[in-house]
Amino acid sequence: ANSPSFDDDLITKKAENGHLPAKSEVTNGTTKIEGEVKVDPMIGRFRMESSEKFDDFMRALGVGMLKRKLAGSVIPVNIIEIDPQGVYKISTLTTVRNSEISFKLNEPFVEET
Repeated sequence: ANSPSFDDDLITKKAENGHLPAKSEVTNGTTKIEGEVKVDPMIGRFRMESSEKFDDFMRALGVGMLKRKLAGSVIPVNIIEIDPQGVYKISTLTTVRNSEISFKLNEPFVEET
């Protein structure tokens, strides 16, 4: 089981009114905790820019040439979202295959591939 933790990477801002509830509340990639708003910098859409030495890596794993060329030609787009309950969803979109994983920070989960 994995247990991702990005809390240390959140950007902290003071809430405008300074009077937020002490409990954690997540909305559109921001977390409100004890009068502070934390913005998660990872929310968004990301496109791979390069995959240097990926072919060498796959060759070392014993992947055949045809599969290596196909995998090397794919340019994935990752979409990272967070819902109001604090569940992160990471979608990986390609022309060959799409995948999705969901989890809550600091909670173990099983990743199935």
